[in-house]
Amino acid sequence: MRLPLQVSSLAGRTLLGLLACLSLTAFDALGAASDAIAADVSRLIGQLASVELAAREGAEEQLVKLGPTALPFLPSPTARMPAETTERLARVRQALEQARATRAASASLVTLQGTFRIEELLKELSRQSGNAIVDRRAGEATPTAENDPKLAVDFHDKPFWQALDEVLDRAGLDVDSYASGAGLMIVPRAAGRLSRVRRASYAAPLRMEPVRFEALDDLRRPANRSLKLFVEVEWEPRLRPILISQSLQNVQATAGGQPLTIDGRGDISAPVGDGPAAVSLEIPLALPPRAIATVELLKGQLKVLLPADVEAFRFQFPKTKAVRGPKPQQHKGVVTVTLDSVHKSGDAWEVEVSARFDDRTLAIDSYLIGWLLDNKATLERDGRQPVVPAAMEQTRQTPKEVGVKYRFAISESLAGWTLVYQTPTAVLEVPMDYQFTNLDLP
Repeated sequence: MRLPLQVSSLAGRTLLGLLACLSLTAFDALGAASDAIAADVSRLIGQLASVELAAREGAEEQLVKLGPTALPFLPSPTARMPAETTERLARVRQALEQARATRAASASLVTLQGTFRIEELLKELSRQSGNAIVDRRAGEATPTAENDPKLAVDFHDKPFWQALDEVLDRAGLDVDSYASGAGLMIVPRAAGRLSRVRRASYAAPLRMEPVRFEALDDLRRPANRSLKLFVEVEWEPRLRPILISQSLQNVQATAGGQPLTIDGRGDISAPVGDGPAAVSLEIPLALPPRAIATVELLKGQLKVLLPADVEAFRFQFPKTKAVRGPKPQQHKGVVTVTLDSVHKSGDAWEVEVSARFDDRTLAIDSYLIGWLLDNKATLERDGRQPVVPAAMEQTRQTPKEVGVKYRFAISESLAGWTLVYQTPTAVLEVPMDYQFTNLDLP
């Protein structure tokens, strides 16, 4: 089934003219709304320095109520700002970044009614959600009308994972969660595979599924009996989580009508790399008596470390000599990026950059280092293809800062070139609840 809109030539010209007018009106409205927000932000920023405490507190509260659309209009802190204004501005920015991250962490919604071939369904789910989907059902074979059955669907603002799982269940397909490459790899379903919909727990952009129990019964030391539940956590590929963790204190389980002891403390964590869009978490439990065959309920809350919007920091090279005097810096959100050094090395240029996070709640731990080292850096110039680094190395690390040296295989002068370094302007923690019922014990 094809989706394009078809109209007669006269009706089409009339419709296109109407759409053009509506588009211009919409753009005018957006521009007016943007100007109004900018004016409100400017007025409230001025009130942050008021001599009256009530006025300062009221301005901070109203800035937060403006929502994430106010972020582009917040000024960067300067040395001339009063200390209290700087602190209030930092709190406002953090609250708005958190609101934006929470919004971004919502599930993608899809709307689709009609009868479609599987290939068309997967393409439309991908288009509406922004999630890459790779169709590998038949290897190298191209889906045709004969080998690509049709399904009738009726989705209205349905979360992406629920819609995809319904399609896969009905079509006898599955996701190879740990396949390399970008996107969700759709493959034929293995024999005996149970329903994806009925086994999963959904939380916004996450899909969680219990995949197996491992029981240990030490015959010589009965006190060493233990049980482990392995949970697969998937996320929409459009996201790039940094870390997914589970506090064992927040896990609750019931077996045989009685609470089941969680056999551990602290957090279990799974760093996320550039590979598959899934990780596995291991939840330790006390092994119940053999007479108990089912865990009736297990629930918990994951904490997902997500980046805020990625920003590009641009440093133009008007000269070719090494950076001297005050080092060029740019500040956005809670990140300050510094161009530490630039020098020629043989037939290449070595450029050293550091990123410092001002957020007091964030420490650059081992999991975050690996993620930050994946930040993109390119040299760009009008009329030329961007140049990616030929090599890179980490130069330093502190609890709030990481430094990286990039080697670019360019022998010519850097005059006229621009270094573009991309990094998130904040890293935020988003809680997500899940729940499983009636898990059969081994």
